[in-house]
Order: sequence, then structure tokens, then C-alpha cells
Amino acid sequence: MLFRSDGSTTRAAGALATATAARLESLAGDGGGPAWVAGRFGSALDFDGAGDFVATDVGGIPGGRARTVALWAKVPADWEPSNGFALVSWGTMRPGAAWQISINPLADDGPIGRLRVGVHTSQVIGTRDLRDGRWHHLAAVLFDGAGPRDTTHIPLFVDGELETAARKGIREVQTDTGRPGATAVALGRNMDPDPYRGGRVFRGALDEVFIFDAALPHEAIGRLMRENLPPGNAPKDTSP
Repeated sequence: MLFRSDGSTTRAAGALATATAARLESLAGDGGGPAWVAGRFGSALDFDGAGDFVATDVGGIPGGRARTVALWAKVPADWEPSNGFALVSWGTMRPGAAWQISINPLADDGPIGRLRVGVHTSQVIGTRDLRDGRWHHLAAVLFDGAGPRDTTHIPLFVDGELETAARKGIREVQTDTGRPGATAVALGRNMDPDPYRGGRVFRGALDEVFIFDAALPHEAIGRLMRENLPPGNAPKDTSP
């Protein structure tokens, strides 16, 4: 699945196909939403930190199934922890049942301003401070394999390089997409509707958000960052 810079999503079934609408919305209910800005590739979405988010009707990858989420993010230097949650999220706010990628806003959980994957009550947090107003390519992978998958099976990548984890909890990943009230895939919005820490929406910009139902290897993540091409897609022939 690719969230394109034209506001559509695309499901991958062999070749990329079948567009599904993504909606630009605001918690203010005023018809607003993220603004179009120059992106890393073409256009990107800029989230104001006051209410902007993107909603979809896509349920997300369930249970402990393998997955990769990759995207470009720009976090302003004056970013505040109140705008940390969330870059990409889906699932249910129950222990182990959420899947939420964020810029860490909670010092009790680990260093703030770093890439974070949370499953509710457990998280993996990176080491590189992303609060510099520059584009960074971020990726999180859940490996498949025999037996239950837990947060120790989630590596993080920043700008194509494996990220050292500053903090890593342990909890089985069982992303719940089938429970009534489960959150569909959203960009820029905290899954928790009434958070007491971390805020409700992200402030910054997002571009080229990919969601794969497979664990991409390191080299595929690097190629995705360099060429903006998912596995199985060849570069266009630009020869005369």
C-alpha cells in the first residue's frame, strides 16, 4: 500500500493497483486538513499540529503478521512533545493491539524526538534526534517467523541505516483490526482519542508512506529510500 502525494492510497497485489481514497481531515471539524507542500518526491503533506490528519478506510495489517512501514518525515527543530503522536497508526488501544509509529514524545519511555514504534504499553525507540527540520527516511519492520512476534522482532531504520535502539520493551504484537471501534490506518493522528501525554496530532511533514505486508530486507529499504521504488518495480528507462 502506498499513500501517494496526490492523496490516494494504492494496494499492492503483485503490481501496484487499485486506488483507495484517503481523506484530509481536521479534528476541528472545519473542513480543513493537512496542506500541500514541496516534498522529498513531488508534493508532501504538512500537518499543523493543531488538528490535521489523514483518514482512510484501510484496516491495516493484523495480528503478528510481518510488515514494513516506510516514509519520509520532516520534524521541525522547534517540535514539541505535545505533537509527537503519530506518524502512522492502526489497530486498537489495548496492550499489544496497537501499531503506532511516532516521534517519541515521552521522556519516561526513552529519549524524545527519536523514531518510536509503540504497540500500547511497550515500545521500541531509536537514538537519532530527528528534530532538525530536514527530511529523513524512516522505516520499521516486524519480522515473520515461527512462534509469536514481539517487540524484540522490530528493527528501526533511519536514512537507510539500521538504527540502534535506545530503549526496547517486550510485548507480543497482536495488532487488533477486527474489534469494533478499531482504528483504520491514519496519518498524523494519535490512536488515543483523549491522551493525557503526547498530544493528539503530529506537527511536521510526511511524504511517500509505504505499508507492505512483508518484512523488507535492509537492502530493499535502502533502495526504496534512494529510488522511491518498492520491491519488484524496475526504474524507468530514461535512455534516448
